[in-house]
Amino acid sequence: MTNMTDTNKEFSRNKQINIYITEHFGRVSNANIGEIWNITEQAVYCRVERLKAKKLIKKSVKPFAVTNRKLKAKPKANKRDSVRRSKKNSYSNEDGVYKQEARNIMKQAIKVHGKILSLPFSTCELEKQILADNPNAFTFVGCEYESDTFAKMFQTIQKDEILKSVIEPYYGEIGDKIFNAKENEYSNLILDYCGILDTFSKEIKYTVENNIVGVGGAICVTLSKRNSAKEENIFKKINKNIPSNLFDDSVGETERAIRAFFMALVTVNSNYSIEEFFPYQDIKMENGKEALSKTGNIIRKTPMVLFVLRRNK
Repeated sequence: MTNMTDTNKEFSRNKQINIYITEHFGRVSNANIGEIWNITEQAVYCRVERLKAKKLIKKSVKPFAVTNRKLKAKPKANKRDSVRRSKKNSYSNEDGVYKQEARNIMKQAIKVHGKILSLPFSTCELEKQILADNPNAFTFVGCEYESDTFAKMFQTIQKDEILKSVIEPYYGEIGDKIFNAKENEYSNLILDYCGILDTFSKEIKYTVENNIVGVGGAICVTLSKRNSAKEENIFKKINKNIPSNLFDDSVGETERAIRAFFMALVTVNSNYSIEEFFPYQDIKMENGKEALSKTGNIIRKTPMVLFVLRRNK
């Protein structure tokens, strides 16, 4: 008998492949698409013809001519990205010393076994570290919205037998999964956004208010301490309502707002608590040495802050 979970996964995968082909046909070769999704070039061709028949691909668009096995065309970002995110994944701190310390904190916070919703980036580094201790305890839904990064992430998964067996890659916004999740659907959430609170506040609030993580599970959230360029942004709104004595003067405006946001969130939703708070800022490295500016100062990367929330009941 066919397992219904496997059937649903296959349906989801087929849907993602068709979306990817629709968005990148004419800019990425059939061979490259096949390599990314681990299907034959002929299978891609058949899908293209079906999508043309459904008028989801314009017949006038010429297929990408290059047939070698390297991605030579950079697919443009999804149109929806410009609404919520920058068009390109600008993350560049995979090897940071403090980034690894943040991973250690998140790894220690993952105590409840089961399905984890995560943002693996191209390397799936945290997922590998979690699985190293207990390869049979977890499965993952790994989300990535940016096409180049997704292609690399997919290849990382396909090359590793353990990752391939436990990570279901999803090409799209993690918000798609969050806003469609059922109560207690995930054991833990790894929301390693590394972006600004303005962009992700609704997703974070939804996860808590709708209890999509089971009791005992952790919600790990990494945010940038950069402020938004918007005139009316969430930082300004929050800071207007923060008591002047809540934080000392050494805490900057952006960190004040982020911390107050999470404090208010667990106050309203009393079945959660803040378990960890870890601010960090890595140093840019070049050829194994600290990178220096023209004036001789050490170049530091964007300051980040990690929160770990725990669902207690």
